[in-house]
Amino acid sequence: MTAPADEAVPPAPSTSFKMSGGPRISFNAIDSALSSLKNCQSYIDSGMDVATQVALDLVESFNDEEDVNNMEKVMLEYATMDRELNHYIKAFEETINQNKQNVDIGFNRYDLGRIVEEINM
Repeated sequence: MTAPADEAVPPAPSTSFKMSGGPRISFNAIDSALSSLKNCQSYIDSGMDVATQVALDLVESFNDEEDVNNMEKVMLEYATMDRELNHYIKAFEETINQNKQNVDIGFNRYDLGRIVEEINM
């Protein structure tokens, strides 16, 4: 059954959205990018494990305190990367979910930046 010509027909659900004033972007491409970000998490975890093992080896072999302190700094850098990546992924996911609910809302940097700020508070 078709709607009469004078009645508005709602658009079919879409897997893409239009950026304000710009081209349409596929959610599949965005989901793929998000998946890649999540893969980075495993690299950070592996790096932290290696840094921890090296730090323990340095302590056990009674190496110079400066070497141990340098490894501690490396571990802190990994922890910072981990925290920042988690915040970014969470903000990215929340922005995607908001836009999937209403594909007419444009994805913009302001939305992502605002969500990151809310998470960091």
